[in-house]
Amino acid sequence: MSLFKIHKEPFYNRVFEQNNIPSVYQECILHGKISIPSQSYTTYQAPSTAKIHAFELVPDYISPKVSDAWVLKKVFQKHGYAANLNHCKSIDEYMAMNFKSSFRNNVKRSVKRLETSFDITYNMFFGKITYEAYNSLMTSFHDLLSKRFQQLKLKNVTLENWTYYFNIAYQRINNKEASLFVMYKDQEPIAFSLNFHFDTVFYFAIPTFNADFSKFTLGNVVIYKNLEWCLNNGVSLFDMGYGGFENKINWCNTTYHFETHIFFKPKNLMGYAYTSILKYKYKLINYLLAKNVNVLIRNMMNMVKGEKSYQQLTYKSTEIDRPLSLEDPQITLIEDYHKIYAFLNKPLYDFLYIHHDSIKHIKIYKFKHEPDTFLITGTKNQSKIKILQDDIH
Repeated sequence: MSLFKIHKEPFYNRVFEQNNIPSVYQECILHGKISIPSQSYTTYQAPSTAKIHAFELVPDYISPKVSDAWVLKKVFQKHGYAANLNHCKSIDEYMAMNFKSSFRNNVKRSVKRLETSFDITYNMFFGKITYEAYNSLMTSFHDLLSKRFQQLKLKNVTLENWTYYFNIAYQRINNKEASLFVMYKDQEPIAFSLNFHFDTVFYFAIPTFNADFSKFTLGNVVIYKNLEWCLNNGVSLFDMGYGGFENKINWCNTTYHFETHIFFKPKNLMGYAYTSILKYKYKLINYLLAKNVNVLIRNMMNMVKGEKSYQQLTYKSTEIDRPLSLEDPQITLIEDYHKIYAFLNKPLYDFLYIHHDSIKHIKIYKFKHEPDTFLITGTKNQSKIKILQDDIH
């Protein structure tokens, strides 16, 4: 059985998160043109007792050279999504070259309305961050990410391995091998992305945002701002990894292949057999994913557990055509509503988006004799908000 002893590990995570490449790869060629300088990464020795080495998730835009002592077989695993930035000088140029005017206008509108409604600032920590700032921001990052996946009732690999990411990212940010993007409302972080850098490739690894701002499509704004930074800092490929989520499909102008690379000695027949097994395995997995079998299974599991796949505050909003007097005895002003009634953030932010208003002009009142009913007043508009979800705290 020694001929069938297999060593497996993910190439992608090693390269981007640790800048580490197995020594069986003699040299790495980026985009099929550029040889990556050896100082950009370190090499490590895979276990010598293994007779077959399988490196999963190898992006095909990295083309390794291999010693003649090994047989290398490549098996297609899944598609990856990326933005090729080689022929663009600015975010506006990239968008003009790749997207319809409707999408470009929607993104610009989201950015403009967000910055009209709130005091928004952006920061990309790359090359310098204090440990105090890092610790505080990563705590907020974890809180936002946890809340998001609690709402979705989904497990998240990043959350399960948070200690690992927390431990590696600080030094890597200071070494310019990773970056932390933060979007602030006033001084409050409302969106993040943790990114990893490998030569001129920027891996948009872990994004998250506050779902209360969903009307402003913060997911698009985060990608827009990260792409803008990349185009200003010599990045050639904005890599969004695998998983065909809507944002990736909308923003990327190219796809690539993730492959599994299988190494074995020329006379090891088990290596050829293992390659054939993997081909059929990934074909089956990709077929089932194309048929959304994973979504069906997840929904069935949630039904068995009695859980909804997504839970969010629900409310009814009614526009008031004849504005109420703010001295009306049926309403009372709520001071510090953002602390006492934090669940009102979602309807409040929706109101700001719809009416192009600023949070500086907002006041919120509570109806004295109508349970869970509130009045949002802005510069020109008023809305009556009725909370419909039972658990609002």
